[in-house]
Amino acid sequence: MEKEVKNIFLEKFHTSIVYGKRVGNIYTGSLYLSLLSLLENCDNLKAGDKIGMYSYGSGAVCEFFNLSLADGFKNHLRNDRLNDFDNRKQLSIEEYEAMFFEKIILDEEGNCDFSNSKFIQESDNAFVLEKVENHKRIYKKIK
Repeated sequence: MEKEVKNIFLEKFHTSIVYGKRVGNIYTGSLYLSLLSLLENCDNLKAGDKIGMYSYGSGAVCEFFNLSLADGFKNHLRNDRLNDFDNRKQLSIEEYEAMFFEKIILDEEGNCDFSNSKFIQESDNAFVLEKVENHKRIYKKIK
């Protein structure tokens, strides 16, 4: 690979892992978090550019596909997402386990209300899952 091409590739690779380094492994979602990181952190992408996506999973299963950036894609991106990472609340092991093992109670229609959760009430995040109604996730704005 020519040095210039290699440098361009490495630059885009490093912008694609900015968010993943902050979030950690989210399995299948890691591929799409990398895509979001690339789109929001790489300054020289433009409509029509192609992006190769490769995912490898357990059981020796893999998939490769490519995307073409659409006109106006930049209108759907944020340039302040790293602030979200800086404003996260660190949970203790006990808090995480309490949230992870919290019993979810569904009503007769399969809906669930999370609005009384202490984790939602204490959240500094912009949006949190408040409840699930008729299999639709409903978020509420915090602060």
